[in-house]
Amino acid sequence: MKNYPSYLALRLFADLMATGSLSRTASAFGMSPSTAGRHIGELKDFLGEPLFTRCRQGMLPTHRARELLPMVLQLINDFDGLRMRREFNPAEISREVRIGCVDNAPLSVFPNLIRDISRKAPGLCICAQPISGSRFELLRQNVLDLVVSPMSAAPSENFHVLDLVRQRYVVVCGADHPLMRKYRQTGQPIETADILEHRFVDVALSNRKSGVVLLRHSVFPEFSRAASAVKSYYFISFIGATVGTDLLMVLPENSARLFERLGQAVILPTAAKSVEHVTKMIWHETTHNDLVMQWVRAMMVSSAIASSRQAPPMGDGA
Repeated sequence: MKNYPSYLALRLFADLMATGSLSRTASAFGMSPSTAGRHIGELKDFLGEPLFTRCRQGMLPTHRARELLPMVLQLINDFDGLRMRREFNPAEISREVRIGCVDNAPLSVFPNLIRDISRKAPGLCICAQPISGSRFELLRQNVLDLVVSPMSAAPSENFHVLDLVRQRYVVVCGADHPLMRKYRQTGQPIETADILEHRFVDVALSNRKSGVVLLRHSVFPEFSRAASAVKSYYFISFIGATVGTDLLMVLPENSARLFERLGQAVILPTAAKSVEHVTKMIWHETTHNDLVMQWVRAMMVSSAIASSRQAPPMGDGA
C-alpha cells in the first residue's frame, strides 16, 4: 500500500507551483533543495507519475500537476483549519501573502495597511505583484492570493468579489504648467479644448489586439483625442515627468493628493468630471476559508474604509 504524502509535501508542492524554483521553495521552508525535492517526491510516488520537468527556467509543472493544485490547496486549507487554535493570533503568522495590484494601490486604496499589519503580524510579508490579463488564472493556481482591481466581474462562481472604495480621478501637472497658470489667473476650471492641446503621460490598463487601453480614455472620455507622450503600466515611475514640462497625467484622486503634498505635482481643476471606478478585492474559493487570508482581507477592508473617510471631498471642477 502506498504511503499518503505528508502535510509538508503538500505545502512544498503548492509553493513550488507558485515559484517555479526548487531552491526558492526550499529556502522559504528552511531546508536544502534536495530535502525539499525528496518531500515533494512523496506526492509523485503516491500518484505514480511525474509532476515537474526541470528546464532552464526552473521547474515546469506537468498538466497533471496543474490539475492537482486546486485539490492540494483545499487539503492544505482544511488541515490548517484543524490546526488553528480557536482564538486566532495574528502575531503568530509566519507567511507571505501575494497581492496583485497596480503600483499606486497601496497609496490610493489602503495607505495604512503595511503599518497596521507590521504592528499586529510582524511575521507576515506582503508581496505586491503586477497584475496582467491572466490575473484570474494566477488566482486559480495560487500564484496570487488576492487581486485588487476595478474589474467589473470575476469569470465564475469560484471567485469572491468585495467592493473596497469608489475611486475618482483627476488631472495632475507641474506647478508651473501653462494651464495651471491660467487657472490661477482666471479661477475657472480648465476647459476640454485647452486640455486637448497638451500631451499626456498615460497609464495603460491592458494591451489588446486592437491596441493599448489607456486609463485616460476610460475615465476622461472627453480627453481621448489628446496625444500621448508616454505610455506605461505604472503610475509612480512617471509622476516626475510632469514637473518642468507641459505634460499632463491622470491619477486616482487619493494618489494625486499625496503627490501634491509631497510637492511632486499639483491637481489641475478641469471642467470635465471623471468617470468613477469601484476598486474591488477578488480571491479564489481555495483561499476563502483560510484564516490568515480572512484576517488579511479584513485588514485591507478596514484600511480602505479609513482612507476613504480621511480623503477630502472633491471640489467643483477638481
